[in-house]
Amino acid sequence: MRSHAFDTFRLRAMFGSLQIVGFVALLALATLAHGGEWQAIGPNDPQDNGITSIAGAIGNAVYINTYCCTYRSTDNGQSWTFLATRNSTFVSPTGQLFIAAYDTIATSADGGTTWVPVATTPAPCGEFDRSGTGTLHAACGDIFRSTDSGITWQDVYQDPSSYYSFREIVADPSTGSVALAQTSTTMFRSKDDGLTWNEVIGGAVLRDVTFFRDGHTVVASRYAEGVYQSSDAGMTWSLVVAALAPSDLYRHPNTDELFALIGGSIHASGDQGRSWHPYPSGPPTTDVISLGIDPASNAWYATTSHAQGNFWYSTNGGVSWNSANTVSTPTVHELAAPGPSPTAIFAAADDLGVWRYDGNTWQNVTSNLPSKYSSGIAASKTDPNTVYLSHEEGTYRTSDAGASWQQVLQYRAEELTVTKQDTLLVNVYGAIKRSTDHGTTWTEVFGSVTVGGFGYDTRSDNVVYFTTYDAMNRSTDDGATWQTIPLPFFNNQTVAGTTGLLIVGANEGILRSTDEGVTWTEIEDSPRNIIKILIDPGTDDLYAGGYWPGILVSRDAGVTWKPSGVTVASIAVRDFLLADDTLYAGTVYGGVMAKSLLPPVPLLGRPSSMLLLLLGVCLAGRRGRRPVRT
Repeated sequence: MRSHAFDTFRLRAMFGSLQIVGFVALLALATLAHGGEWQAIGPNDPQDNGITSIAGAIGNAVYINTYCCTYRSTDNGQSWTFLATRNSTFVSPTGQLFIAAYDTIATSADGGTTWVPVATTPAPCGEFDRSGTGTLHAACGDIFRSTDSGITWQDVYQDPSSYYSFREIVADPSTGSVALAQTSTTMFRSKDDGLTWNEVIGGAVLRDVTFFRDGHTVVASRYAEGVYQSSDAGMTWSLVVAALAPSDLYRHPNTDELFALIGGSIHASGDQGRSWHPYPSGPPTTDVISLGIDPASNAWYATTSHAQGNFWYSTNGGVSWNSANTVSTPTVHELAAPGPSPTAIFAAADDLGVWRYDGNTWQNVTSNLPSKYSSGIAASKTDPNTVYLSHEEGTYRTSDAGASWQQVLQYRAEELTVTKQDTLLVNVYGAIKRSTDHGTTWTEVFGSVTVGGFGYDTRSDNVVYFTTYDAMNRSTDDGATWQTIPLPFFNNQTVAGTTGLLIVGANEGILRSTDEGVTWTEIEDSPRNIIKILIDPGTDDLYAGGYWPGILVSRDAGVTWKPSGVTVASIAVRDFLLADDTLYAGTVYGGVMAKSLLPPVPLLGRPSSMLLLLLGVCLAGRRGRRPVRT
């Protein structure tokens, strides 16, 4: 179900100004944004369909949600700016944004350029909504309520039958006295601006709900049954149109005209849902999945599931439509950077093929492969042009930076890595194969095994690891021979090591050993579903990524973990790459994210101190850069 907060038709009365604008301005003056926040850098493929819904439209800016992220466009979709990853996004009529990322609510007063966390909740939010009195509601498992424009929050109601179940909430836009909230099975109603709640409907819950501006008329849809209407603000309901199956309902913010998506086409109603007719104009397709209207300019926006031109806009009230650029958010399985001093990174991007990034632009380099599907990638430590690829038709190598590819194994490598000594290790059909000549010849060094992930010791040139379902295997001779070390966890996915420390990530959490795997400690309350762990050899900071925790960082050798930036806390991560001063993350439906590891440069203080500091940073960049790590 599409969240009401994602529809600009449900934008309520104007937000009051948040009392943090001055703080945001102070932060902007205090630091130069040289690094620190994650940014989406691509790759972008016009064949990829990534947009899922319209988050909001204010003035000349429209905000969209993709599978992973929120983007903004100020030119009707001709270009897009990454704002943040999100679980839920709310755009106010004044341009104030709220995003719930993992367990933190953040807000932006400048259209998403900078973010400030304002509250912490025990679960990701499914939806925000605002009443007419200034109260902000959030369905975050429990129902949360804020009376100061989102600065502080109060947990006001928890469904006793199903913990963490609220995901939908909508309020009366006229007075704010009535609000409705839904779980997967029950509708609840509040008549005191969201302070107390009572059950009004049990059983099959209504699919989509919207208030009209009169404050007491409410229309809802129930999938495959029809359209329902309430004239007493949600207390009682009656079926007004049977056998109609609108997937989503939209109310025009200025006129109360009602719209619905029925079979991928736009339908309209001028009598509060009692009768419907096909809308005479719309995008030239029958697969519309979301709509949005800017209440100020009456600009219309639509997204479709069509692979080419899946963002549409209208500047004349929906009479005629134009196609704009899509935003692609591919799944990136793995990343690699070849050579002792990498000048490019490579990304294996699922069925979008292999991409090469030179720091500015992406180029697809899968032209002579039998198909585009690629799941794993690794790079030579000595040759800047040699990269290895796990492909559905086998294992391949390029010696010319992706211009051409040659098959080196008939079968697809389920996992592959290149050690610090430039040895290639692959897992093919239950066996570990090893090559010391760039894949020309192979030796089987381990049999009957399914690899979760490879890793190596950041302080040793010869120590390599790989995880299995219930163990970790360690080699001290660059992968020639192996020792098996049992693990207390199952479904082990990743391993990383440095002097005196081993960290294993698994579906069950994180394990830590300080005696080379003799004993293990389970990190209490550690994040689960870990896919990749990386150790920064320059600082010994650890980064962890997975399906649920997103990107996390530990600065105390893995004892405690916290989100690495509030705006990326909810993104699913499959791989990390550390090259020069930048940390890259390959994500699920989010492409590649990048984060500078250089510290922010202070701007406050005496001018002479500021100039000296800036000069020092410049000199450090030329003479004392962090070592290249791949």
